[in-house]
Amino acid sequence: MENNYELLDLEELKFEIESLDSKEEMLFEAKKIEREFISNLVNLRKSQGLTQTQLAEKTGLTQQVISNIEKMDRKPTLTNLIRYLLGLGVNINNLISIQ
Repeated sequence: MENNYELLDLEELKFEIESLDSKEEMLFEAKKIEREFISNLVNLRKSQGLTQTQLAEKTGLTQQVISNIEKMDRKPTLTNLIRYLLGLGVNINNLISIQ
């Protein structure tokens, strides 16, 4: 299977990022945060010694739903994301601090 990826020059990438308008910047930042958040979820699951199948059993989700969340293939519903977090012992309300 052939990959048709185009490599970007680092300077070209910097120029593209700098030329983003504020809405595009916010989208770019949101996607970056999403990737970091999902990566942290996967690391937490693994640090607890849980497989996707074991987390699925704890949450009532399917292993495929867990996989889709972790691969960011599909956007999970908020309910499924909360179930994933609860399966790891994380209360979503503890993630948000209102001052």
